[in-house]
Amino acid sequence: MKKILTILCTILLFTSAVTLTGCGGSQSEKDIMVISREAGSGTRGAFEEILDIEAEDVYYDLISDKTNNVMTAVAGNKWAIGYISLGSVNDTIKTLKIEGVAPTAENVSNNSYPIARPFLVVHNKDAQLSQIAEDFKLFLSSTQAQAIISEKGYVVTTSEPQSYTAAPGMSGTLSINGSTSVGPLMVSLAAKYIELNSGLSVNDITIEQTGSGSGITAATNNTSDFGMSSRDLKTEEETALEKITICMDGIAVIVNKDNTIENISLSNLKSIYLGDIRKFSEIEN
Repeated sequence: MKKILTILCTILLFTSAVTLTGCGGSQSEKDIMVISREAGSGTRGAFEEILDIEAEDVYYDLISDKTNNVMTAVAGNKWAIGYISLGSVNDTIKTLKIEGVAPTAENVSNNSYPIARPFLVVHNKDAQLSQIAEDFKLFLSSTQAQAIISEKGYVVTTSEPQSYTAAPGMSGTLSINGSTSVGPLMVSLAAKYIELNSGLSVNDITIEQTGSGSGITAATNNTSDFGMSSRDLKTEEETALEKITICMDGIAVIVNKDNTIENISLSNLKSIYLGDIRKFSEIEN
């Protein structure tokens, strides 16, 4: 399906104008501004898989390459809709109920919220992990890590976690690459790990937020110790990679705070991202 705007329209969206022109199209204030993530985004991959939408059929007015950019775009346009990690939600935007169920960690945990996916850390199965990499894997399933995960609003998945005890004289460097959704959580986890290991500094762990696809590729090619993914692995990826599920996360559907809509069905949401619904007034509550 023809995309009516391109990534170049990103600049236009960050204005507060209600009517957009140029870049191949125009939009009245009552048309929905449909925002999607870029190809390779784990959030996008999980979102489309759950809604049963083929990538080539997705309709969008704007592609955004980062979670924060999606929120900024929605906050600046009354008629915008997008989707982000539940753990990234802040008070600049409004979340929608899906099928009457609010996007909360509790509802993700009890499986009542229908749009959820795992947060993964992956590494090459054939890689000889360094001492610090093996130790960091152990930390990720610890009570200390799980406390941070829960505090950030994600759903812990490790059963019977054990308290982490730092190994004496731990040193070395660690490289982590991937999802912009997992990234902020990983920054907090790495900070705690460094705090618990007096021999390490903030310069010893490098975290690059480049997208799930890039993180999976980096782990597969051994150009990073670990990759971060906000979608599950594909069958062909599982052949090369070992995965650690660090938590579950909901995908929150977000709109502008001035939008009066409160709830949307999965079928209506799918129709928006197929381009079949172009106005919020067409949504059946």
